[in-house]
This record gives sequence, C-alpha cells and structure tokens, in this order.
Amino acid sequence: MSGSITVELTAAVVGNPASQQCRTAVELAIRDSSGRIAVSSREGDARSLHAFQLAHATDIGVGPPCQLTPEQAGRILALACSLTDFDVLFSSLQPIRTNPPEFVARPSTPVVRAPEVTDTGAVRSLAVEDVLSIGLRETAAVVIRSSVVLNEAEVLNLAAKLLALRPFDRRSRTRRDANVIDALDAYGRAADATDLSACLQVLYVALEKAVNAEVPSSHRDPTGPSFDAAAAKLTGLAPTRVERARQLNDRLKHRRRNSSDTAKVGALMPALPEIVRDIKLGAGRAIKGRL
Repeated sequence: MSGSITVELTAAVVGNPASQQCRTAVELAIRDSSGRIAVSSREGDARSLHAFQLAHATDIGVGPPCQLTPEQAGRILALACSLTDFDVLFSSLQPIRTNPPEFVARPSTPVVRAPEVTDTGAVRSLAVEDVLSIGLRETAAVVIRSSVVLNEAEVLNLAAKLLALRPFDRRSRTRRDANVIDALDAYGRAADATDLSACLQVLYVALEKAVNAEVPSSHRDPTGPSFDAAAAKLTGLAPTRVERARQLNDRLKHRRRNSSDTAKVGALMPALPEIVRDIKLGAGRAIKGRL
C-alpha cells in the first residue's frame, strides 16, 4: 500500500487574483469523501492556504508507476482541483506581495520545504511558502470569502487522467497531446497571475490550445469567427461570449494600432472579471473534453 502525502495549495477566486489589499479566503470542503482526501484550511498572506491530505500518494503520481517528484504531484493536484471547480484556481505558490511592506525582517526568498517521510514511507508534508510574510506589519485589507465544495471522486478521476497524459514528458508527443499539455501549462499559470489582464491572456492560450488540439496538422488552426464557433461547440459557451474574450485578448496582446482599438478595449474592460470567468469555464471544459 502506498504512503500518504500532504500537499499545501493556495486558492484564488477567479476575478480576484488576490493581493494584500484584497485577500481571498476560500472555505473548502470535500463532498462524498471515502477517506482518500481530507482538507484543512487557514487564511494566508494573500490567498487562503489548504492542506490536502491524500491517503495514497500514488493518486497524484508519487511512487510507482509514475514516479513524479512531490512538486510535480502538487501540480497534478492543483490542476485537478482547478478543473473540478470553475470559480477557483489552485496553486502551490503564494502570489508576490503587491503593496510595499512597512518593514522587512529578512530578504524575501521563495522556499520549498522538502517532504518529510515517516518510518512507514508516508510523505508527511509538502509546501511552498513565501517568507516575505515573516516580520511584516500588515495594513488593513478587504477579504473576499467564498465557499467551495470539491467532489472527491471527480478530483481523483481528473488526477488519474492527467497522470495518464504524462504532462511532464514531452518526448515524442503527438500534436494533439502536445497541444493539450500546453493548454494545461497555461491553465496552471493562470493561478500565478497577479492581475486580471494577465490571467485572461494565459487562460485564453489554454482555451486556444485545447480547442485546436484535434485540428489535423494539414489544416490551419481556426481564427476569428471560425474559432468562436469551434470553441462554443466544445465548451458550451455562447459564440458571442467567446468572441468578446477573443477581441479583448487580441487587443491586450498586441499593440493597439488606432483609436478604434483603444475604444474597443475601453468598452470591454469593465466586463473583464466576467470575461475571465467565462474563459476559465471554457478553458476548463475544453481541457476536460480532451483528457
């Protein structure tokens, strides 16, 4: 029987990347638990922290047959949880502080704690922490609270599909698998974005890669309205909502060429939080449809 493992992840509500002025606190619970996953939560420096206790480390790839490192296994769990709930992004990293501290006791250096292994072979802990929070006097902050319930079976099923894809092995991959792996990479990076514009752009890459994963190599990837229609068919989003996200992403990604582009961005930016939620939902559905 495999040993247990504990992985600490942060959670951010989509539409609020989280900062010290506007922190995220997610109340997390596991539904229909058979004892394979348990979770405990506490508030963090910008995002809430969640310690996932998995009874079997092999469920996220630690040990045979996958032989992932604990850090890679943490990414598998973060992706599985993020794909399970379309309102929250999970990550093994706490975002960098966005407001200057009043004083710092010692330099800020991201620290990865090595897992502790028990006598029975169980991996006791895995966490990534940002020591920037040590020795700081915090200023007043708004806390956005959200309640999230993850289904244990769905998280484990997605983790199994992710492991079957072998996302950390890029050797001799088909075009389809390479695109899906790229989509997963972008989807995971969305959790590390510190503003909504950056979050939109990486999520849109995830959507594009997943939608285009099964386009034959002899064909050009769909663009414009053709992409909107293909994405809508795969994700269930209305084509007009995909179009809105595409237009804003294009104008954020490329230098605005004229006053019309500037006006378009100005018209769409008030809807940015809603657009990000749309693309998080769409990218997640597209990736799940390709696993």
